[in-house]
Amino acid sequence: MTGVGSAVAALWRLGQERALALMREIVTPVGVRLFERDFRRERLPRTWENLLRLLEEMGDRPTTRWNVKEVVERSERRYHLRVTWCMYHAVFTREGMGELTPLFCDVDERFFEVHLPGWLRFHRGGPGHTLGYGHPYCEFIFEREQGP
Repeated sequence: MTGVGSAVAALWRLGQERALALMREIVTPVGVRLFERDFRRERLPRTWENLLRLLEEMGDRPTTRWNVKEVVERSERRYHLRVTWCMYHAVFTREGMGELTPLFCDVDERFFEVHLPGWLRFHRGGPGHTLGYGHPYCEFIFEREQGP
């Protein structure tokens, strides 16, 4: 188990409810800040093409490169990515802490709802459409309503 995994396991021994509350306080803000750093680093105009390029690059980063994913649709108005195997879900489930996975799903939700331009909408295709919430796969759907 990694250093992070050991720390999570130690928290888990405090009791599931308390550990989840503590992890929620840590994972969501830290995860959102890491996303913010990646978006700021690019300093590119917020266009549809730049967003698609950045999303595809993010899929090859160490935190997500092991995920099994497929692009369901890539058009002028819609980008739909489906993750059928998630590293976070696999590791937490294997370690008996599968309840932690939704915290990582929620990071995506929080970041995209705040940081995407107004002409773009992110959703999962329905409530709880992630592995962490028990769906057979994770949906990442970006729809361009108008704009650059």
